[in-house]
Amino acid sequence: MATQTRALPAAAQKSRRSEGVWRDAFGRLRRNRLAMLGLVLVILLLLAAIFGPLITPWPYYIQDTAAVMANSFKPLAPFQNPSHLLGTDGLGRDYLSLLLDGAQISMTVAFVVQIVVLLIGVPVGAIAGWFGGRWDTFLMRVVDVVYAFPDLLFIILLGDIPRPVDRPCDGRRVPGVRRHRAHLVGHRGTTHPGPATFAQGD
Repeated sequence: MATQTRALPAAAQKSRRSEGVWRDAFGRLRRNRLAMLGLVLVILLLLAAIFGPLITPWPYYIQDTAAVMANSFKPLAPFQNPSHLLGTDGLGRDYLSLLLDGAQISMTVAFVVQIVVLLIGVPVGAIAGWFGGRWDTFLMRVVDVVYAFPDLLFIILLGDIPRPVDRPCDGRRVPGVRRHRAHLVGHRGTTHPGPATFAQGD
């Protein structure tokens, strides 16, 4: 059974000439209206995070107690006072200043996370892909373990790391001391009271 082929038009045979990776990517971005809207919002958020705390009439930590007292000790509602466009909390702190300061912290965290990803993820992936073999297997298994480790448990472990303190025997400052002390004191009177006695300091 013979197959019939038909020549494509000359216009279809011409391949689109690439203008560069970045130009092609930005061209696809411009053709996506939702992506452009998201880009504009991100730029506005970035500008607000950078310049917002510099133009706000109130520092985020200043308490305008006079305005709260004049409002019968109640927080100011949005647009109630021209000096506090978004109102205040119960302590008289300006909500707009708090919002812009929080945006600055959020953008800082976002950039730090991306920098950490570039400094750790890119070298590990490059080494695994370039050398292959055992290096690839070993590094990918390490990455799998990191991905599989529960985030909440990792945060708890970081919070339980002892910090340098002036009085190491103070249970209020050394993480886990009171918990371990209570556990060992519960075994007092058993056949091995030594650790409990040592933990209590008798």
